[in-house]
Amino acid sequence: MVKNISNKTTSGIAVFQIYPSELKPFITKLNCFCYEEQTLKAGQKQEYPLVLLIDPKVAINPNTKDMDKAIIQFTFFKKQ
Repeated sequence: MVKNISNKTTSGIAVFQIYPSELKPFITKLNCFCYEEQTLKAGQKQEYPLVLLIDPKVAINPNTKDMDKAIIQFTFFKKQ
């Protein structure tokens, strides 16, 4: 869910980071609104798709096998 909290139509691109970073090699982006320009009117809310594939090897890798939580952080960059 994304919401434009400004009083103007806004266009921009979102990027994401995954934490802890040790998880990155195990995650493949299949469908994501990120990296594509999105436009939202003032106050508009929009749901966007996000489909990630998590490699099952994450459960046996010594660096990741004990992790039980992850954070996916999105940052929206306004188009200039």
